[in-house]
Amino acid sequence: MKKTFTILCIFLLMLSLVGCEPIRDLENYYVDQYEGGYSVLYKDDKGTVEQIVALGSEPQPLVIAKGRICFVEEGKVVSVDLEGENRQELPVEDLPASAHITYMDDTYLYCLTGPSARTCWEVYQDLHGYSQGPVPRKYRSVDYAKLLQAIRTQVAASEDRIRVRSARVELDGFGTPLSMTLEVIAHSGKISGMEFWNRGTVTVVLPIGSIETGYRDHHMPLSLADWTVEETVTLEQFLTALETMDKAEVPAQRALGTGDGYVLAYLQEEYDALRADYTAWVTISGAESSAEVQEPFFVLGQWGGCSPMLTDSEGLEVGNLYALHWEN
Repeated sequence: MKKTFTILCIFLLMLSLVGCEPIRDLENYYVDQYEGGYSVLYKDDKGTVEQIVALGSEPQPLVIAKGRICFVEEGKVVSVDLEGENRQELPVEDLPASAHITYMDDTYLYCLTGPSARTCWEVYQDLHGYSQGPVPRKYRSVDYAKLLQAIRTQVAASEDRIRVRSARVELDGFGTPLSMTLEVIAHSGKISGMEFWNRGTVTVVLPIGSIETGYRDHHMPLSLADWTVEETVTLEQFLTALETMDKAEVPAQRALGTGDGYVLAYLQEEYDALRADYTAWVTISGAESSAEVQEPFFVLGQWGGCSPMLTDSEGLEVGNLYALHWEN
């Protein structure tokens, strides 16, 4: 008993000399300016601010994964412990300083350069490796109902009657739209019993989580015969077809190798001229079809990962061309 008491006294004496590290509250970590740059800081319950780790000249999100603080430096992903120590680094090829850890799940950190980024660096949280590719579909998607309404609002056609004369859509490596240009005719009403339409150009950019649209009216009111109008497709039909293709993941299913992205062309002469060289005919949901089908169709081309068949008017070298037609 006396021996046990002596050991306890020695333990208590050592504890009083060494002291106990206070347990840090994760809610007290934050990112802010500090000494001419940005840092991860910690404010204790007394209001004392402590610099944990410097982040550089630009702010970054506060990311704490598996008990470690993670952030980006040019060409690398870095993690430190909650004291700012035990630094670990993973070199990541082509990773710019402007990239930040934008998303995370139970396994990965996802580094992007912003909402318009086409490339994502997918990094293991323990920094033992990474891969580079398009932004995962779970983080990039298009709300087609909102897109339809945004275009309608921008064009302001009479009775929302908008028809697509031609189109060019750029898609990422998974086949999700990134931007598009639509040549349209927009109904402007009746004059002396005759229906008039305005020609115009719709532009769409699709950063992650938002929709940016523009419209340029060519100020060319046209009185068109019914059959001329009916040769075009409605805006709703066009976007429905695009959505069907997107959700069926047709581009990725038909890819050769690993494509950097895709171009979807509708009534674009430079693409239509290569009809005899298309690698396949399929429906917008990916089912096999044939060149005899007369319904309106897209031409889908892949850039990167395949031999180019065409350098288009936008300078993209595109190959693996195939047709996607509407389904009855």
